Amino acid sequence: MNMLNNLVNMKNINTVFICIGFLFSGSASSQEEVLEKEHGIPVASIMAQLSPDNNDDRSSVLGVEFQVNFPVSESFVLGIHANLQEQEYGDIAPVRVGGGVSLNYYKRLNTMTTYMGIKRTYYDEWIAKTQDALDCLYCSNVLQDYSGMEDFATVGINFGDWIVQLDKRISDNGSKFTESANDPWGVGASRYNNYSNVPDPDIILSIGIPFGSL
Repeated sequence: MNMLNNLVNMKNINTVFICIGFLFSGSASSQEEVLEKEHGIPVASIMAQLSPDNNDDRSSVLGVEFQVNFPVSESFVLGIHANLQEQEYGDIAPVRVGGGVSLNYYKRLNTMTTYMGIKRTYYDEWIAKTQDALDCLYCSNVLQDYSGMEDFATVGINFGDWIVQLDKRISDNGSKFTESANDPWGVGASRYNNYSNVPDPDIILSIGIPFGSL
């Protein structure tokens, strides 16, 4: 009788261990799925952008960029981005908007997803005209025009909760910026400035947040 009870108890213990094993395996697989979703290819991202101080050969920028990704294959992704930046170069600091496309290759690792690619951005002025002459006595109406296009090589890491990206400029097209001021009342300042071949930063650092997973 005691032997029969021992056999029953052993069967119950084995059943418990088997159930625990299934629970642990299910938990591990679910954790792997969560990790994969956390640091996969993001559906979109928003990042703050900055670059080193400007000099004669490069400008500096401070801004924000938003990107949406569309899968081309399992590893290749087409990105569409838009940004808003204040660019400093010498004694000018125009505010510009940009937009363009990128093609990126993503590689999933255990704790992160790395990527690299190429990126093209077209630039335009943020605000073309202001009517400040009506607001104060010595103010002038200002008309601005900005145009440019640059290519970048991109590398980045998606950690899941946040994303880090470096853009290295690989073209040297330069941008054009003109600014004219005029006061129709003849009290404010009048000026005309024309800048050609305004260089983009050599490197732009972006840090932000990814959204979703493709």
